[in-house]
Amino acid sequence: MKKIIYLLIVTGFSFTANSQVAFSDSLKKHYVDIYRQSVAYNDVRTAIGALHGYVALSNAAQGVPYKDTLAMLYFVNKEFYPSLLLSQEVLKQDPSNTDALARSGECFQALGDPKSAVAALEQITQKVKNPYYNYQLAISQYQLKRISESENNLKVVLADTNSNKIAVVFPMPNGSVQQIPASAGALNILGIMQMETKIMHRLKIL
Repeated sequence: MKKIIYLLIVTGFSFTANSQVAFSDSLKKHYVDIYRQSVAYNDVRTAIGALHGYVALSNAAQGVPYKDTLAMLYFVNKEFYPSLLLSQEVLKQDPSNTDALARSGECFQALGDPKSAVAALEQITQKVKNPYYNYQLAISQYQLKRISESENNLKVVLADTNSNKIAVVFPMPNGSVQQIPASAGALNILGIMQMETKIMHRLKIL
């Protein structure tokens, strides 16, 4: 009798566990379907919610690519803090993820932390040859008054012919921003540096 009861308990437990796994898999598929549909309709908020649901049901390894996509959606939506947190989590589990590393650098930059931005962007420029990252690194270096390093990265941007095709955001005098080629942005910043150098030189003479 005891053996029968034990078998019933084990069988019941296995059935419950299998049912939970099946339900979890079904729910994850449901979240993926919602995500795909919301992307088709360009509905970022719903896509973000669907991915959060999927990640909550996934183990650490399964959730990495979805966390990465979630971080990207937050970044595109200019929600830099959650994007940074997710990107950092992805990097802990996948240190080779250059997209998460680059995104972290830009998030730090957007959140007003140029020192952390430089640390991340210096790593990415060593791993990925792309003038866009050299431009972003130069911006953060300029903010930290690391002028010679910033100037060197801006020259790297100008030396790369692809910089004419890569768009960057440049602040305008009226407070708005405009997308311009990375090469044009580099020239603008170099011009500002030269003006500042001349002004400092005149102040020293006076």
